[in-house]
Amino acid sequence: MSPKRWVRGGNTTSLDILLWKKVCDTIGVVIATDGETQYILPITSFGCREKQMVKIDGSTFCEAEYIPVFLREVLSGKTSLELINYEELDPESLVFEGSVAEDATNPHVLYSAKNGKLLLKGYRLYRRDNPEVLFLRYLSHYNVAPRLVASYSAGGVPLGILVEYIEGGIDPGAPLYSSAKETLAAQSITGLDWNILKSIGKAVSIFHNAMLECMEEWCKPSYIDTQDISVWRARMKHYLNEIAGVIPSTWLEILNLSLQKYSKRFETFLDTYKIRIHQDLHFSQMIYKPTGKIYIVDFEGEPGRPPEYNTVLEPALRDIASIARGASYISFYAVKDYYGLSLEDTVKVFQERERPAKQLNEWAQEVLEKIVEEYLRTLSKRLTPTTSPAEALELVFPWMVERALYEAYYEKKYRIQNVAVAISTLLSIINGK
Repeated sequence: MSPKRWVRGGNTTSLDILLWKKVCDTIGVVIATDGETQYILPITSFGCREKQMVKIDGSTFCEAEYIPVFLREVLSGKTSLELINYEELDPESLVFEGSVAEDATNPHVLYSAKNGKLLLKGYRLYRRDNPEVLFLRYLSHYNVAPRLVASYSAGGVPLGILVEYIEGGIDPGAPLYSSAKETLAAQSITGLDWNILKSIGKAVSIFHNAMLECMEEWCKPSYIDTQDISVWRARMKHYLNEIAGVIPSTWLEILNLSLQKYSKRFETFLDTYKIRIHQDLHFSQMIYKPTGKIYIVDFEGEPGRPPEYNTVLEPALRDIASIARGASYISFYAVKDYYGLSLEDTVKVFQERERPAKQLNEWAQEVLEKIVEEYLRTLSKRLTPTTSPAEALELVFPWMVERALYEAYYEKKYRIQNVAVAISTLLSIINGK
């Protein structure tokens, strides 16, 4: 069993405690490590469900976010945590409604307030460079992300945020998954909601145009140069070297050749702008409302990215590549579930480019084309070397290779059986070119 990506309730027994500090009479903050990654965890001795319990030095505590008193104490300034309020809010007016997204890697808790529902999101990775607060604060006037209400940290390390809860929204990946299965059944592309795809393209364009105008130190755009290209290629080689021992030699040979071939397209980006991008922009990082509105969420960046690359600026099209890879994952699991296959047999379907893989590769290409077409309508010309959707898709592809290599690198750490998901879906596309 691969380790969990984030420490959560019931998963702390193997950690070494580095620091345990009380921040008020009823709440403490623990910093711990598994030998490779550092985590930060607010705890309390109040009672909670077993799933939210943690054992530390032989004693049982609860993840503090799930206890209503925690947020009230933080917002009232009764803890030693560093609090920033972005809106006026009466802590006593908040009504605890319960946890949501319990299988997520970070805790999420829903509250009712006088002006609507709010979502408390806690962090577990010990990251001083977690950029989510910076993004949400900066994007507050662009109506493309949830409203930031408050944030709090411990010793300068982000510990959590309170944001607007988007009611009535859905993960746009859900209807896309249904469309993929319908396509398999109908033997032709069907069930796509063009409004969703156009809304995604429009929202990502608004986001990228906004980041192009950011003049703050953490996000100030600059021109792409040859050093950037060298860094991108080096990162791809690093990912490939890290997964070389867990993939077949034939896959490794194709990936090496593809890296050399497609990374040449990076040179087309020279003298266009690089910006602070989302990094991890797939369909589950979006919320779609039936009115046609898309909200972008979860601005922490790629969770498995090597730290030296966490804060770098990159081309806007890199985010489009992440969306494209999201469609590849949907394709894989649609085939697996529709035909009732094992993971290994589904890998073979994509590796050998059997009919279902070809069908859903075409489906995924259609999804990407519609998104990119709408995306380019309003995207600043300073962010892409071309305004042609067909040419833009060609420039997205090297970033799809880079993103897939990252995915495999990440999966090797946490879900090694899924390395083959990342690579087989990529090879299915490469071998079809």
